[in-house]
Formats: sequence, C-alpha cells, structure tokens
Amino acid sequence: MSLVTVAGGLASSLMGAIIPFLVFFLGGLLCLVIGTLGTDRAVAKIWGTK
Repeated sequence: MSLVTVAGGLASSLMGAIIPFLVFFLGGLLCLVIGTLGTDRAVAKIWGTK
C-alpha cells in the first residue's frame, strides 16, 4: 500500500504523498518486525490480548 501511495504521489508530482507513505510503510515495518522477532506471548502482550 505504501508503494502505491508513493507511486501515485510521484506520478502527480504531489509532495503530500510522503506522509501517507511513511505512515503505511512504518506501520507495516513495525508489524513485520514484531511478527518475525516476537513470540506469541510477547505479541499478545503488545496488543493487549491473551
């Protein structure tokens, strides 16, 4: 989703596409790192579930 956002922004020459790109990219990166490195218990503790 972040790549689509930045591609659309670059195609229309809008610098405002950088903020949504960063939000989607960093959110996805955070989920990827937590899912890869975290145990089931640690992930449940972060999200507040059991």
